[in-house]
Amino acid sequence: MFNEKTDAIHKVARIVRGARKQLAYSQIEMARTLNISQGSLSKIEAGQLTLTPEQWYGFCEHVRISPDQSWYSGYIDRCTSTELEEGPRVGSFRIPKRYARHRGSKVRSVRPILSYFEKNLGEKKLSDYLEKVNIDEDFFITLDNQINVNFSLDLLRTLIDQGALKKNNISELAAAYRQPNFHGALASTYQSADSKTTRFIQLAKAIKNYDVNCKYQFENVNDQFLEISVTPNEHFKNFDYRDDTLQDCLCRYKKEAMKAFANFGTHSGNGSGIELQELECHFTSHSPKCVYRLQITDEGRRHVFT
Repeated sequence: MFNEKTDAIHKVARIVRGARKQLAYSQIEMARTLNISQGSLSKIEAGQLTLTPEQWYGFCEHVRISPDQSWYSGYIDRCTSTELEEGPRVGSFRIPKRYARHRGSKVRSVRPILSYFEKNLGEKKLSDYLEKVNIDEDFFITLDNQINVNFSLDLLRTLIDQGALKKNNISELAAAYRQPNFHGALASTYQSADSKTTRFIQLAKAIKNYDVNCKYQFENVNDQFLEISVTPNEHFKNFDYRDDTLQDCLCRYKKEAMKAFANFGTHSGNGSGIELQELECHFTSHSPKCVYRLQITDEGRRHVFT
């Protein structure tokens, strides 16, 4: 489900399905919008038929998405800023009560965990899992859809219980952060950065396109290093993210994600190009925030933060 698909028919199918449900349209309503029959739309959504180029561009204009970016990625991404959301519905999608309150995580930030789940436990187990927790798979086609942090925590617990995630392979889970496709439309911004340092600063500025669970703030910027604090927002205390199963998993994941992002656009090298020191840790010592000191190296030299 979450693997990159090169077949245009399947890309169109998933995007049309996701957009229709996001708008709470029936198949009849969407078919009328596209000026096709309901039977044709049903085949399009099942991947048995596809839209013509003219229909595709008309569809994208109607649902207000980029035809080129959506065609390339296979996802819907309007790149909106996150605001904490409440309630059990997004369009025609119903969100279970456990995941409906304090919805501060975008699908964009959940995708690395979903992808890792599928890769290690299989597509069917992921589909079965989503069915078990009563979430429509198509909810995850739109990167701006929001769900609360319980969903990610439950995924991590399941991976740990199944033996698919251990302390020594959390870097594999975080490796998605160096892959442009996981960042959606934001990837083009990072790709245009002139250094790893600039890219990191761009990520910090764009963090609300991922989640609003924590506040990120530059504490100290000089020609030797950058210190950034990560402070959980008030709603975050409603989630149990330090239980006996998870322990310090979330802490390790955040640190590995930073290391991975330092090597954005590469196929390997997780952890190279960055020296990361944790000065304070909210997750393990109950400090009110985490504080990280970053020294990023570009082409073998330390880069000056400005």
